[in-house]
Amino acid sequence: MSAFGDKLRLYIGKSGESVYQLAKRSGVERTSIHKAMSGSRILNQDGFDRLIELLKLTPAEKQDLVDSYEIAKQGEDVYHRRRKIAAMLNSLAALPSREFNTPVAGFKVDMGSRSFGQIELIRGKYEIYNLMRTAVLEEISDQDAPTVCTNIRFSDQFMADTTSLIYMSTGGKLTIKHILRFARHSDFASGNYNMDRLSEVLPMVLYVGDGYKPYYFYGDYDSANDITLLAPYYIITRKRVITVSADYQRAAAFSNPEIVRLCQESFDMSIKRCQPLISCLSNSIEAINYQKEYESCINQPVYKFEAIPCLAMFFSSPLINRKIRPDAPNREELVRSMCTRCEAIRAVPSMNIMFFSEYGINYFTDTGMLFDVPPDIVLPFTAQERLKLLQELKRSVDCGNNKAVAVNPERLNISNRISISCCETGGILFSGYNGESGSYVILLLKEEGIVKSISDFMAYLPQSDLVLNPHQSAAIIDECIKRLKSML
Repeated sequence: MSAFGDKLRLYIGKSGESVYQLAKRSGVERTSIHKAMSGSRILNQDGFDRLIELLKLTPAEKQDLVDSYEIAKQGEDVYHRRRKIAAMLNSLAALPSREFNTPVAGFKVDMGSRSFGQIELIRGKYEIYNLMRTAVLEEISDQDAPTVCTNIRFSDQFMADTTSLIYMSTGGKLTIKHILRFARHSDFASGNYNMDRLSEVLPMVLYVGDGYKPYYFYGDYDSANDITLLAPYYIITRKRVITVSADYQRAAAFSNPEIVRLCQESFDMSIKRCQPLISCLSNSIEAINYQKEYESCINQPVYKFEAIPCLAMFFSSPLINRKIRPDAPNREELVRSMCTRCEAIRAVPSMNIMFFSEYGINYFTDTGMLFDVPPDIVLPFTAQERLKLLQELKRSVDCGNNKAVAVNPERLNISNRISISCCETGGILFSGYNGESGSYVILLLKEEGIVKSISDFMAYLPQSDLVLNPHQSAAIIDECIKRLKSML
């Protein structure tokens, strides 16, 4: 028996119909249903879809049976890993755009009544959280350039509170230097562990200011599980060092300047032995050149996950020259870089598989604007230019040179501000524009477990219910083309 077989048997019994009756009404062979219930065979997707509609299931029961079917079809580990990635992408899409993450008006630091001694011993998770929060607030209050150094994971309540209540409230002006450990083995457990760490830090990396500075290293174990470490976690400010036990039940706070200086020096040495997780680029040319270098190294199918389908492959040099604003900084160099990047995209020997949102392509159709290019650099595309670009997209899809697949908005969403390119040999490239600071955030992940997991997810998407079918996706593009023709 399998979990799916057991549930299928349960829901068939509750439906009040026999296997014979269901087979006759659904067109699925009776032996196939019996084998599915026994766990010796998995129904094909079409047969399962026809059968499930006849079982008179509640919404909760239907989802339960669908989940069990997907686990049986994909394997439990793969199923949960893909669910984890979908949840991560949905959480990114739900976050506000970076330019709206400005400091909260009237944000004040309330130190309360706590005062620090030279050494302070604390017991109890609540008291420890309060102590660490007070130390961070003190840093913000006393320093022109407040900085916190830590190795505490974001899954911990303190880091979550710091992220939402302090860091975001200051608009990312607080600098957080954060050391992460990635598991280096390529097995499923390590891949899941690394995906969890990535999911925790991506919102900070991509959406809030420029103050979050993550660094990573590879290790064989989680320090929280090493019983020989009395205090595996720590937080360092200019005035305090707080060391914390793995269970967050015991902590020690040190205010002696020599101890603080020694710990800060040790942390700085650790940073030098780590790799930076992100690159912050100061202008459009740097960002375009970085993306060009990534695309130039690709020799496999490329998955692009962005709100508007990748139209850059259809940008001609004359079009680029017309669209870059006359007053754009370093205009000539910007035009050259953009032309070279578009040539690199066109030169990719294999197809682009583009996942886009209906909202994104409609936004481009109606406004002529792109999400990932600042409006002070690029002029809006005219209706005629938009029509030509979408017609070229349609032709490339019809000819089989590229695929354009719309996500199912009920199951999966795409951020308007973050573009993701995925290639198993080139890595995963996250890119976004910070309208507030005028900087570009580039995150190129080459960590083996994460790259394999996200590449597998992208390859799985076209066969899943997380996206619309080819006919529905094509209909969205056709409707945009029709609307543009009516404008001319």
